[in-house]
Amino acid sequence: MNNNDEQQKLFKQFKIVKLIQMILLIVIEVTFFGFLFLKPDFRNSLYSNPHLFALASFMWILMIVSFVFIYYDFRKMEGATKNT
Repeated sequence: MNNNDEQQKLFKQFKIVKLIQMILLIVIEVTFFGFLFLKPDFRNSLYSNPHLFALASFMWILMIVSFVFIYYDFRKMEGATKNT
C-alpha cells in the first residue's frame, strides 16, 4: 500500500468520524429543543432559575460553536478532495 492510499484511507476515516460527531450533535440539540418544547415544567424551571439558565445558555453556545467548526471541517475536506 503506498502513501497516497494510506492518506485516502485516513481521510475517509476522518470524514466518517466528523459525520458521526455532526449527527450526535444534531441529535443532542433536537432532544434539548424537544425537551423544552414538550415539557413545560422543565421550561419554566429553566427560565426561572438564573443559574440553570446560564448553564443551559453556555451549553447552547458550545454546541453552536461546535457545529460551526464541524461545518468548517466539512468545507475544508470538500476543498481538499477537489484539489487531489
